Amino acid sequence: MWQKIKTAFRWAYDWVTVLVASLVGLPDVLLQLLSVVQGVDISPLIGPDKALKIVTAVAIAKALLSFIESRGKAA
Repeated sequence: MWQKIKTAFRWAYDWVTVLVASLVGLPDVLLQLLSVVQGVDISPLIGPDKALKIVTAVAIAKALLSFIESRGKAA
């Protein structure tokens, strides 16, 4: 029992840097990807209603990721 607990803590200790970097770095990467598609006008391809829904979803996702990133920098 104790060996399993020690093994689990050792794994967490060894991978904590990777895990934290992934959690902190992922929002930044996603924000950059969302910024790339921000200026794309897709309304002629799929119609204005569907395009508005997509743009709204991207804006909400970008706002959430910005909030998560700002919370990560504050901590």
